[in-house]
Amino acid sequence: MLQSSPSPPLSDDGSHESDASEGYDEPRLTPQELGAFFIDFYLFMATLNYDKSDLKIPPPTGWPEITSESCGYFKSDYTIETAIDFKKHSETHEAMEFWSSEDEQDLSDVICFAEGYGSYGRGLWLLVKDCEIIEELSEADVLSAVPVGEFFANPREQFETLKLIPGERRITIEAQNAPERKELITEDEMNSQTQQWGTDLDIQYVRQIYLAH
Repeated sequence: MLQSSPSPPLSDDGSHESDASEGYDEPRLTPQELGAFFIDFYLFMATLNYDKSDLKIPPPTGWPEITSESCGYFKSDYTIETAIDFKKHSETHEAMEFWSSEDEQDLSDVICFAEGYGSYGRGLWLLVKDCEIIEELSEADVLSAVPVGEFFANPREQFETLKLIPGERRITIEAQNAPERKELITEDEMNSQTQQWGTDLDIQYVRQIYLAH
């Protein structure tokens, strides 16, 4: 569950606006335009440590198993048309409030598309009409909503600059502070380590491999 919600925007008199019916009546993007952000990001990830053949891209008409009935008639037609597979994420949010950068969102227009577990595990919520994403740090904090394009652009830039280090069947390493190394690292040197995955040498070795290709 959310520990707190991002504060709604302030009105001219300094009070918080709370009428969820105000704001955008129409979605900012079509379902296809919104879904394209997700597809583009995962296609990029397939150039790193994902196998492109494992990607499941929905047919033009959407996932046939995601319908109003299968969602308990709780999700809006637009949400279902986004074709994002959110059924596998069981997190309930009927008692939560979600605010975009503009106003409060109807729960029928909110999707949990990634769940985090344990302290600082990251849950991701898509606000489909305002096309923004909220990042929830489990048992810690809830970050303000950001536009979908901006949300995906940030990790993409960090992967491209190797500030995030991916690994097959391994936890991605946040390596912004890892020192650089000019000397060549051999596979034997890397494998001789006794520490768990995530050392500076692991980071330097992975960077070396990516830069060589």
